[in-house]
Amino acid sequence: MRRLLKLTLALAATGGTFATAAAVAVPSAAGPAADTIRSTAARIGVPANTQALPQVPEAIAPYCVNTYTSNVEPITLVKINEINNTSAGATGGTAHEDFTAVVGTLRPGATYAITMKANTDGPFSHGNALYVDWNQNGVFTDANEGYWIGTITDSTGTDALSVTALITVPADAVLGNTRLRAMTAYDTVDLSELPPCRTGAGYGQSEDYTVTVDTNAVVPALPLSVSASFTPAAAAVPTSTTLAIAVGNINTAATPTTADFTTTLPAGMTLAANATTTCPGTLTGSSGDSAITLASGAAIPPGGCTISANVAVSAAGNYAVTAGPITTAEGNASAVAKFFGWNFTQSTSYDVGFEAPDYTVAAINGQQGWSARGSNVATTVPANGTQHFSQNSAASPNTSNNALAISPQFPVGTTRYVAVSANLRMTHTTNGASWYFQPQDPDASLVTTYVRFNRTGNSIDSILWSGGTGTFTPTGATFTPGTYFNLKLLVDRATSNVRICKDGVQIFETTDGSGTTGGNNVSNMVFQQVTGSGQTANNTFFADDLNVTYTPSYNCDGSLPQHTVTSSIGTPAGSISPLGAQSVNEGDSIAFTLTPDAGFHIDTVGGTCAGSLAGDTYTVSNVLADCDVVANFAADIVTHTVTAVVGTGSGTITPPSAVVNDGDTTAFTVTADAGSHIDTVTGCGGTLAGNTYTTGAITSDCTVTANFAVNTTPQPAFFNGALTTSSPTFANPGGSTSGTGVQYYCAQEFTVDT
Repeated sequence: MRRLLKLTLALAATGGTFATAAAVAVPSAAGPAADTIRSTAARIGVPANTQALPQVPEAIAPYCVNTYTSNVEPITLVKINEINNTSAGATGGTAHEDFTAVVGTLRPGATYAITMKANTDGPFSHGNALYVDWNQNGVFTDANEGYWIGTITDSTGTDALSVTALITVPADAVLGNTRLRAMTAYDTVDLSELPPCRTGAGYGQSEDYTVTVDTNAVVPALPLSVSASFTPAAAAVPTSTTLAIAVGNINTAATPTTADFTTTLPAGMTLAANATTTCPGTLTGSSGDSAITLASGAAIPPGGCTISANVAVSAAGNYAVTAGPITTAEGNASAVAKFFGWNFTQSTSYDVGFEAPDYTVAAINGQQGWSARGSNVATTVPANGTQHFSQNSAASPNTSNNALAISPQFPVGTTRYVAVSANLRMTHTTNGASWYFQPQDPDASLVTTYVRFNRTGNSIDSILWSGGTGTFTPTGATFTPGTYFNLKLLVDRATSNVRICKDGVQIFETTDGSGTTGGNNVSNMVFQQVTGSGQTANNTFFADDLNVTYTPSYNCDGSLPQHTVTSSIGTPAGSISPLGAQSVNEGDSIAFTLTPDAGFHIDTVGGTCAGSLAGDTYTVSNVLADCDVVANFAADIVTHTVTAVVGTGSGTITPPSAVVNDGDTTAFTVTADAGSHIDTVTGCGGTLAGNTYTTGAITSDCTVTANFAVNTTPQPAFFNGALTTSSPTFANPGGSTSGTGVQYYCAQEFTVDT
């Protein structure tokens, strides 16, 4: 396996000085036939012959003593149970420190948290490990005596960055005092790369402590854990994504927080809805806010709890959102959730033809920010113009004398894809030499990937990455020595896939995320000779027209990806224009005009395309995949007016009018005034039931008329039948027909049929 080392650039005998450079990965001298390589970008470091020899504390014996002759990059904190030791953070101190006078106790069978900090001396990664001699035999190499604690990146050792892991003391650990060793080292990812005994070159430090294995040792509650992630983790903006925060608690009792647990969103992100939680306590975080806070005093239950939030992302960028820290009496924990949002704005980050007046024909080191050895600006055979970049191979080179050039760092763009291209020409003399075309993400301390030009068969090789280790694989394409060809490497920053193109034709592609290390923000470029035996001197590597462009295109010819948006009619009685399949560049928009037939209107617009309807125009924005638009129309609604009036008599009818859909009915309330009653109600084909008049189906405007009548005098209660009368008769009982006192009587007979 090839190891990536921090690179020390030795000055040429002419006495020049190297310009400072960004991160660069340099494989060790494994030879060009080796087909595996590590992902971590290396850096320019302190020359080994200027590093002071490590101090060797006598008290470390009889255990092995470690050295880091490249530079001491120190451990600054070791914390486990009663051991809570902070040490100096400056680089260049003691390689193996003796803290055996610092003593802690550990109980057999118990689980403890171990926290470490370290100074990585810049944006680089350190692995951290712990060893304990449980059987007290003077070595750390027995089973279950080593623990991988984790990785720290870009830390001063005095900032908030730390790494915590849980270790369990073996139940059969020998009681009494024994040795504990903490270690940190650059570019290590597991215990196999950070053994308890190591000497020679390297960057890091070791510290030794004493622990007492005691059945009565205190076992404190364990700290909480935090994890955080976005789903999806990458998307075109504007968009929304779900932030999920999990708080873990492996204790058997609830653990109270002692400070607010806050997650702050950076500019470009806001909450799209109120945050929710299963954690006890008070959670704040409303739609439009930029922070989520679980108030201090929350009792995190055994098994843990979760916080969830829908986050709106308005701007492109690489977002790193820190959840926490969450603070308890037992310690702190935090996590980082990452999201990549892209847009479709193309930008050129770097474009150089190595031409005058910016460049002069001489060593390129120091020109326009380049750092290099064995590399020049030449006029030998330019691809274009009059000047080009040139490297000469060394015989069987190592990491101290291989031809190497590092570009200045340039801006990172906002698109999903980045295209790195150059015109290249190599010669093959005797055994030949192999070369790397190497874009990098120095801020992440990672190589993005390699393209190798192999002297064996003039093969163009790519690399497949897995777990930080890459394996070279032939693309199937070759180059012709002495002839220029154009190489373009396309990086999909969202999926970590690549495409490689030669002279505009694709020769290689990954689709499973193995194309890069995940360091996809390309911001510097490296040309270098592969190290290893068998190569001969005086082979040349020429490069011209180096270009790095952040682009919305993932095609060799630079054309934009296209998607098909298909329009159709769902519910008929209208049209949509344009109709049918339409080709749309990725990220572009397309508008459709909807026209209903007479008597119809636009009802809904469906389909799989996300869009918006404004008037009669439906717009699909930011097209990212094939989709369809379905226009639906509906018949217009015809209405009629029913008017209510009073015809005769005294009363009311309400409402005074009603607007009724064609074919529907409506009802009115008819009320007579005092002393009157409803006589008749007519119109609109309705019926009267009590005081409610309901129309028939309304097909045109019409009128309902209510008529009222005055109530009559009621008859006696006993009179219920017919009345029959006879003719009247007159009588004069006195006989006189004139004068005073004459009296007449009239009689008439009434017969009542009851």
